[in-house]
Amino acid sequence: MTNTFRQLSLDAVWNLSWNQAKKNFLVIFAINIIIWLCGQLSSLFANTTQLMVMLKDPFLYDNPDRMLNLVLPVILSLLPMLLIGSFIGWLASSYFSIARFRLLVDGVRDAKLDLTERIKSAHKGYLTYIITVFINSILIGLATCLCILPGIFLSVRLLLVPIIAANEPDLTLGEILGKSWNLTRGHFWTLLGYGIVAMLVNLVGLICCCVGVLFTTVVTQFMLASVYCILAQEDETSTEAPAEEAPESTYNKEEK
Repeated sequence: MTNTFRQLSLDAVWNLSWNQAKKNFLVIFAINIIIWLCGQLSSLFANTTQLMVMLKDPFLYDNPDRMLNLVLPVILSLLPMLLIGSFIGWLASSYFSIARFRLLVDGVRDAKLDLTERIKSAHKGYLTYIITVFINSILIGLATCLCILPGIFLSVRLLLVPIIAANEPDLTLGEILGKSWNLTRGHFWTLLGYGIVAMLVNLVGLICCCVGVLFTTVVTQFMLASVYCILAQEDETSTEAPAEEAPESTYNKEEK
């Protein structure tokens, strides 16, 4: 069963996301835990205990030369393994992020959430996904470094790149970037408002003894999926409308 969505609005996105978060919290929470564990893989490659013990020594900060001679060699020895661990962790978390994005869209569209199946099938489009997300991050990062306003603008217009890459694995890099740009056209301020609301919701979750953020994170993740589904439906409707009118206009032309 596929939902028919209302036009994009903060109210529509919030109601849809809240209901789906309550209904499918455990599944999305489980995949979030898996992704978090993937992010901790760097700690398996490098033991930072010695470095942490050194940095807690108050006398270390009274003597810069001593800090340089003791801490720098430890950092240099740990750095390669930390980088390798972080890279492997990113690759692993990207794989499970694909499964999460597909589960979120399944939930918004009222389909059954099958965690095992989505994890098994996450390899489809995996290479395209990691390349697209990497380039997308570079583009937004460069725009932000040039000036904060272009960075914000590009972040909003390319907001849907990761979820499109995960759910439409047959698209190329250029098509994914172009689709996000087209879907977000004319919705900049609404989507910017969505981002602000999402940050505030997670902030409230953190204030609630940090436990509430476990649920609010799921809500805001469903908000992104809701935005994608609503805008994708609007795009499909606008594309199909001329095709439906074509036979009628042809028929009228022949009568004349």
